[in-house]
Amino acid sequence: MKIVAFHPRSTDTPLSKPFLNSSTISQLFSPDFVAQQLFAVMDHLVADGRASFVEWVGEPILWS
Repeated sequence: MKIVAFHPRSTDTPLSKPFLNSSTISQLFSPDFVAQQLFAVMDHLVADGRASFVEWVGEPILWS
């Protein structure tokens, strides 16, 4: 078993709209791309019984 918290960056959904400005619009990912990245990240994680917090490229996000 593995519990994963995945940070997709800014995704082009209604949830992101209130937080956008002209400089961030070009940095949005499509929902399809984010879903593909999530599956790619999941393919490389080990079911070690531990929780992981990872960003969209699969790098761990450190937290305490």
